[in-house]
Amino acid sequence: MSRRQALAGALLLVLWAALPSAAAVPVDVQAEIEYLLGYVRASDCTFYRNGTWSDAAAAEAHLREKYAFVAASGRIGTAADFIAKVATRSSLSGQAYEVSCNGGAGVPSGQWLTEALDHHREVNAKPGTRLERARPDDDGPPSAVRM
Repeated sequence: MSRRQALAGALLLVLWAALPSAAAVPVDVQAEIEYLLGYVRASDCTFYRNGTWSDAAAAEAHLREKYAFVAASGRIGTAADFIAKVATRSSLSGQAYEVSCNGGAGVPSGQWLTEALDHHREVNAKPGTRLERARPDDDGPPSAVRM
């Protein structure tokens, strides 16, 4: 590959990355994801990822970095996408993430965050609007959010 082709390829990559429409996450979805990231950070729980338990601040930082990468590729359209594509399992090892609160047994992070999102939506639902659940196949009330 010539130097000119390499420069042209690099320029195209930079231009593609700068296109806001390809990776724009809707504002309301961004707000729910920010809620979830704050929920993780404030949880005082420990998080299991790739064989290591870490504190809430480290977990939030990792999820925020991974979210930026996945969102830039245009693969996040809902908060449920964030949970499924960012906060459920390692992209490298495929291992599921877990959360342990108050010294309890670890639970799948996807379940923990889905319950938090369901609760957040329920608490913040506007009167007269239909509440859309994070898990469309679950029509029961969300279980208690563990903190």
